[in-house]
Amino acid sequence: MKNYEEAYKDYRNNMSLKDIAEKYNVKLNTVNSWRKRYSWVEKLRQEPTLRDEIKNNLLRQLEENNISGKHFIDLIEDYMNFFDIKNELQEDIKQRGAMTYWTRGRESGWKKNESLDALNKVNTQMLKILSELRLKPVEIAASIGDDDDEI
Repeated sequence: MKNYEEAYKDYRNNMSLKDIAEKYNVKLNTVNSWRKRYSWVEKLRQEPTLRDEIKNNLLRQLEENNISGKHFIDLIEDYMNFFDIKNELQEDIKQRGAMTYWTRGRESGWKKNESLDALNKVNTQMLKILSELRLKPVEIAASIGDDDDEI
C-alpha cells in the first residue's frame, strides 16, 4: 500500500495533517497535496459513518426478526439519539477527565465528572432498548476504517 493510502486511513481516523506528515516523513504540503489530489474530504463524506452503520444494522435485524411497526423504528431512533449522547459524554470525559476542578468564590476543589454517571445511565438505557427489541449489539466498530482482510 502506498504512503498516501496509508495516510488517508490516518486522516480518516482523525489524525492531524501535521501528525500525518511527521509519521510518513514528508512535508505538510505533500500531505495537503494528497488530500486534494485524492479527494480525501469528498471520500469521507461518501463513506457511511459508524452511526449510519449501526442504525442500518439494527434496522436490518428488525427486518430479519420480522419485527415491524413505527413504534419499533422510533425505538431505533431513540437508541441512535442515546448513541449521540453517549459519544458527547465520552468526549467530555476524555477532555475534562474523571475528576473536574471547581471554584465558587473562595472555595474550590475536585469533584467527580458528572458525565461518568450520565454515561452509565445512557448505556443502561441503550441496552434496555436492544433488549426490548430483541436485538444484538452491533459488532461493526472494528471493521470501520479497516479495509484490510488480513488477520
